[in-house]
Amino acid sequence: GLPLLIQTPHALVTVVGTEFDLNVAMNQTELDVTHGLVKITDTSEAHPVSVAAGEFAVTSPHAPLRYGRLARHPFHWPFSSTSVWNRALGSDAQFSPIPGPPLLEDGALQHALRPRRPFVGSATDPLRRIWVGGEVCGDIRLSDANLPKAGLGDSLVLLQQARRYALELRGVSVRSDGDLEAQAMSRTDLAGPGVENASSPAKPFRFSNLGGLLRTGEWENGIRHALSARVSRERLAGLANTWPQTVWPAGDGTAATQTSLGVGSLLALPPSVDIRALFGASGPAYELARAMQDYGLYVTGPIDAPFVLLTDDTRFPGADDLITRLVPLLQVVVSNAPDSPAGGGSPRREPAPAFPGEAE
Repeated sequence: GLPLLIQTPHALVTVVGTEFDLNVAMNQTELDVTHGLVKITDTSEAHPVSVAAGEFAVTSPHAPLRYGRLARHPFHWPFSSTSVWNRALGSDAQFSPIPGPPLLEDGALQHALRPRRPFVGSATDPLRRIWVGGEVCGDIRLSDANLPKAGLGDSLVLLQQARRYALELRGVSVRSDGDLEAQAMSRTDLAGPGVENASSPAKPFRFSNLGGLLRTGEWENGIRHALSARVSRERLAGLANTWPQTVWPAGDGTAATQTSLGVGSLLALPPSVDIRALFGASGPAYELARAMQDYGLYVTGPIDAPFVLLTDDTRFPGADDLITRLVPLLQVVVSNAPDSPAGGGSPRREPAPAFPGEAE
C-alpha cells in the first residue's frame, strides 16, 4: 500500500499507478507519461507537478521544471526534429535523373506497398527474454498473436508502452520456452537520429526499420516525414551476391555510379512538377505526391521488386496505380550530403516538433 518513489539527482517522482518513461542523464531528468498520472518535483519545488498521459516534464539543476503536452508521440512520429527522416528538402536541392534504365522498364508496379509493421507490446502481455549468441540481451512484452512463426528467421521491430526505444531484431525465431532468439539486436532511441553512426548486423545500412514507414491515417492527415523505399538489387549492385553501393547517410561506402543507385540515395519530385495539376489538391494521391516533393524518399535496401514503399501495413485502393504514376517523376537529390542535408537551403516545411530536452 505504499507509493513507489524514484529519486534522481534532479527530481523526486511519485508513481500513482501508470506507465511512464523516465530518462536520467548527467544534467537532467525527463519524464514521459503513457497512461495514468505521475507526480514530479525538482529539488527546489515545494509542491509536486502532476503529469498525465501524453504529457512530459523536464528538470535540471540550472533551470525551472518544465512540463506540458508532448508535441508528438514517438511511436507514431519517431526521431529527432533534425533527423534525416524529419528534414524537408531545401531550396538549394539539386536534381538529376535516376541513373540506368527506367525503374518501370518491365511495366506497372504490383504490390508496391510492403508491410514492415512494428509490434507493440502491452503491460499484460507475457514477458519474453531475447537471446543473442547464447546470452540474454533484453526483454519485451509480446503477445502470442504477435510471435513470428517458429523457424522462419523473421526480422522484427518491437515497441513497448513506457519504453521510448525500439528493439530491432534480425533473424528471429521462437524458442520452445516462448523466448525469442535473434541473430542480432539493436536498441533504437525513438527520439534519436534514426540513423546509426556505423553499420551493424542488425542495421547493415545504418537505417532504423522504423524510418520512413507510411502510417495509418497519414493518407488523410498528411505525411510529415521522408519515406522509405526499396529497389531491386540489380539497381544497387548488379549481382545477387554483391554488397550494394552505399551513399550518405546509409554509410561511408562507395558512391553510387552514374549507372546505378546506392542504398542511401535520396529521391524526390523536383519543384517543377505540378502535383496539384496531376493529382488534385487533396486525398491520398496528393498527400503522397506532396511528401515525395517536400521530403523525398530514401532507398533503404534491396528487395525482390523494381520499387516498393514500406508501410506499417496501411493500404488504400489504387495504390499500385498511383505509385506507378509517381515513380517516373522521381529524380536523385545529388546535393544531399552531411554538410547540406536534404540538399541544403531553406526547408520546404517546418521541422518536426522537438521532443522535450532535445535541444539540451
